[in-house]
Amino acid sequence: MSEFTVSGVPVRCAYSDLADITTLVPNPQNPNQHPQKQIELLAKIIKNQGWRAPITVSTRSGFVVRGHGRLLAAQLLGVEQVPVDRQDYATEAEEWADLIADNRIAELSQIDEGLLASLLTEISISDFDSCLTGFSDKQIDNLLADFNIQEVKEDNFNPAAAAAEIKEPITKPGDIWQLGRHRLMCGDATLISDMERLMDGRLASMVFTDPPYNVAYEGGTADKLTIKNDNMSADKFNQFLHDAFISMFIATEPGGAIYICHADSEGANFRGSLLDAGWLLKQCLVWAKNQFVIGRQDYQWQHEPILYGWKPGAAHRFYGGRKQGTVFEEAAPIIVREDNDWRCLLLLPVFKV
Repeated sequence: MSEFTVSGVPVRCAYSDLADITTLVPNPQNPNQHPQKQIELLAKIIKNQGWRAPITVSTRSGFVVRGHGRLLAAQLLGVEQVPVDRQDYATEAEEWADLIADNRIAELSQIDEGLLASLLTEISISDFDSCLTGFSDKQIDNLLADFNIQEVKEDNFNPAAAAAEIKEPITKPGDIWQLGRHRLMCGDATLISDMERLMDGRLASMVFTDPPYNVAYEGGTADKLTIKNDNMSADKFNQFLHDAFISMFIATEPGGAIYICHADSEGANFRGSLLDAGWLLKQCLVWAKNQFVIGRQDYQWQHEPILYGWKPGAAHRFYGGRKQGTVFEEAAPIIVREDNDWRCLLLLPVFKV
């Protein structure tokens, strides 16, 4: 059945006929009460989603059996006609049983908290109004917070041992790995073409990046390993940052946030390249670590600055409440292996942004 609109509301469900709302009579034996807040939410859902289910009316008694809440929501919206599904009931008891079961069966269901959190996360980062799920923004925040702090169950996987067994990498430049809902690419973040392939037509809601700092890092192991693109001339490093930030800019939705870990010694270059690429720079956050890194400077480094801003073009969304400070006190990562292009970390800090 093709979609059309009745009284300004799309009809997207099957139905027997369209009935004048004034002809529908609620069942006087209906034990389910509908508070005003519920009706207002249901009215909002119907207005935005359209009719996804009709109002069931008994041909035996003429009373509404299913959809008393939808009827009240329709009255609140001021619609004149509603889709109706007319059903036959052999006895009054059969009709009452269906009325009661309509709500009772839903009450007996059990919610998979993990799957619910995953779905709400996906809806929250899209342009869809998450309140149309029936959960308020506060309820969603609380549910996701409760789910995220659940204790992680450790397995027997040893990343250091697994990495040591790799003799010849199987991943080549351009490869994209699908890891559940996530995509991981072996590519170049400064290339727009690589970023577009990775995103596959979608736009990021947030960027958290930790590019080379251009500080000529040298590992503390006997091999004295280094990091690629970490010892360039000022001009080359500026171009490197500019290309990376442009690529990220194109792959991010308007209003999308960006967090950039960097070194104070290159702070001017990071800030300049970020602004030149079109981003808005709003704050500089501080990652305060639980231990410092031994170096040759007078004061041993025990923090990293993190630039924070967003892409202009739309209002940015912030989920941290009003109690978030500019200092993150998190444990420093423990390096268990180093290579020329990557570092394997045993412990990663988790930032709630």
